[in-house]
Amino acid sequence: MQFVQREKEKKKLLDAYQAMRQSGRQQLRFVIGEAGTGKTVLINQFLDEISATTDQTLIVSSSCNVQSDYNIPYQPFKELLKQLLKDVDEEDSKDSEKEKFKEVFRFCARTVFEHAPDLLGNFIPGASIISAIGQNLFQEKEKEPARSIDESKILVQYVDAVRSIAEKYRLVLIVDNLQWIDPSSVNLLYQLVIGLKNSPVMIIGSYRSTDIDIIVGGEKHLLNKLITEVKISLGNVFVDLDKVSEADRRELMNRMLDSNRNILDGYFRNKLFERTNGNPLFINELMNLLIEKGMVVSKNDGVWSNNANLDWDSYPVRIEGIIQERIGRLEDSLVEVLSYASVQGYTFIAQVLSKTMDMPERSILMTLSKTLQKQHHLVTEDDCIRCSQGIVSKFNFSSYIFQQYLYQELSQTQRMMLHSDIARILEDYFKDNIEEAAGDIARHYEMSEEYDKAVKYIRITVDSMMRLSAYGKAATLIKKALGFLKDMPQSSETRRETLYFTVRLCICYRDIKGWGDPEVEWLYDQAWNLCVEKQDFENIDIVIVLFGKWTIYLVKLDLDQCLQQVQKNLEIADKYGNRMLHLNSLISAANTYFWLGDLEKTCEYGELFLSEAAMDGAGDGAPTLDSLFANMFLMLAEQLQGKKEEAELRYHQIQGDKAKNKDAFYQVVAGQALCWYNWGEENWDTLYEQANELMQTAEKYNFCFYHGIGKVFYGAALYEKCDNEVDVEKVIKDGYLILTESSKSSPTAMHSIYGLILGEFYRKCGNRKLFETFIDAVIQTAEAHNERVYLEKLHKLKEVNHD
Repeated sequence: MQFVQREKEKKKLLDAYQAMRQSGRQQLRFVIGEAGTGKTVLINQFLDEISATTDQTLIVSSSCNVQSDYNIPYQPFKELLKQLLKDVDEEDSKDSEKEKFKEVFRFCARTVFEHAPDLLGNFIPGASIISAIGQNLFQEKEKEPARSIDESKILVQYVDAVRSIAEKYRLVLIVDNLQWIDPSSVNLLYQLVIGLKNSPVMIIGSYRSTDIDIIVGGEKHLLNKLITEVKISLGNVFVDLDKVSEADRRELMNRMLDSNRNILDGYFRNKLFERTNGNPLFINELMNLLIEKGMVVSKNDGVWSNNANLDWDSYPVRIEGIIQERIGRLEDSLVEVLSYASVQGYTFIAQVLSKTMDMPERSILMTLSKTLQKQHHLVTEDDCIRCSQGIVSKFNFSSYIFQQYLYQELSQTQRMMLHSDIARILEDYFKDNIEEAAGDIARHYEMSEEYDKAVKYIRITVDSMMRLSAYGKAATLIKKALGFLKDMPQSSETRRETLYFTVRLCICYRDIKGWGDPEVEWLYDQAWNLCVEKQDFENIDIVIVLFGKWTIYLVKLDLDQCLQQVQKNLEIADKYGNRMLHLNSLISAANTYFWLGDLEKTCEYGELFLSEAAMDGAGDGAPTLDSLFANMFLMLAEQLQGKKEEAELRYHQIQGDKAKNKDAFYQVVAGQALCWYNWGEENWDTLYEQANELMQTAEKYNFCFYHGIGKVFYGAALYEKCDNEVDVEKVIKDGYLILTESSKSSPTAMHSIYGLILGEFYRKCGNRKLFETFIDAVIQTAEAHNERVYLEKLHKLKEVNHD
């Protein structure tokens, strides 16, 4: 039976598409409905309709995966970009289309390279764009060390790349099965909606309304907030297949039945509607079942008719029951193919299936495409791509219900054995691109209860997640891996892996919870105990752990502990020849001595770092973050010592380095340094401009701590510029509140600077009583934490007020 056109609903999509073409502005539509209402079919019919008008329109589509701990964030949006970057297949493309597609491919690849450089290699496979941008150019990018990409940078660069592509080509972006969307993808979808308002882009998403409305554990669905905001700002952009009238549902059913010649009577049609409520999937599956049982037959003239003795009560009233009967009537060989495929999941790879069943690939492909897709409509063909091992042919079950039913029918032993087989096949098939399949391999090994093997691939998946700053998802997998390791026989290997995952959990938690959170401090202590137990003081983990412990003390302004930790770190670094820890400790020492007010020591350790880093070649190429921190504290110390020329030279060096290193985090740290200097020099006009820039950059990339610093300095400049229209006190207080909330600690670093800025504001406003109370509290806090660098200035400010 054919799925017929939903003319009214299709027209809503067509009207939106025409509006996008004519106005050059974004159109957003959500196609919603319960399982089987024909969301995907409707979208495909819409795409067929516009195919003749896509001369300057690029259409790309993807689908969210069934939710799993192993899903890599942004998966549907990675697929969209991969389709835009997909090179032309010489064999499959017509000669007349090849040049057009190659031009599209080259343009999109270069645009992504220019506007989203930090996504290459992690978010977007580098191999996808080598042929367009040039091997040499990409190799230069690959030489840079892999590092975590901040979520805000991903969002900004992705939107910028899509917007730039849309300057030349109209875009239709389709994401199916949004009910399975991951948190990171929700954020990216929202940024696309708000960031592409003035671009010729049509975004179509589909989801099951029943899944979105469900509240699990007191939490609403991830998509719920976005949908609410869309309703408020954009109104009715929904094509709701659940709210189709009964008359329209009956009409749709009749048109489905009448797509073939028939003499099906009114009684039959009424009973069919009662059973299915007009759900297209339900109608299709029940009709298939009735045909297979001989209750609906086609005579020699090709006219379908119903058996007058049809007993409706003998047929299931739920789709699951119909599917059970439908599957039960298939040939055993077909059920076996589907059952093996169900272990892979809702989406499965034909080549993996052929190896799992030890059947020829061509035979499996024929069974899937010809018999199970075209004849039984139980699977649909998805994307087909080439990899180093050959072709990867993906298929989907036509409904998630089919996959779940077949999987549940297998015994626990069968499932475990098949999961193990699939994991090993995936290992071999993707050995040259293991990151792409690591999550799936880990999941299959977990389901086969081969936890030692699962841990290996969890590690790869965690690294991928952390490079995308998906710390929440990574933390979930890390805790799972630590649980597996705890139950394994203890050995040097399991202890090494336990340390590795514990250190990564420290990194995740410090981002999720903030440096000042007690659980973060406890976790770093656990990591340090593991380092001591393992006696491993030479690798990168020890640097992360010891720097983390020092940072926790600094954030809480526990400066005495900071100094003790610095001295301990230097001893360990020198004893075990850990050069990275040694250089790291020199920076930490300069930072600590600055807040303690020992400016001579600050300069000593700052200069020592710069000279040793230069000897090691650490200063080659673009300016480094460590060198920036060293120069910043040297500049501030020299400024406070009255060495104006030296401080000014370092100020100009930081300005020049800021122009060279465009990394967003480098930009905000350098921005902080420039603001700090100009505040000390009372260069209010320059401070106003630089603090404003710092706030904007920090807010754009979600660097909350530096956004707070920028706001505090901005408040100082606002008052001095006599901007009476702004509540300066609120600006300064809000800035410091951002600092304390982002670090989960109060007081925190910059407390005395905050005190000097707000105290000066109170003094000049003549609020003597408030000034006295506030400045006494700031001085008391500084003395309690041994923070002495600005203590003299605080006392002088208090004396000036008395005068």
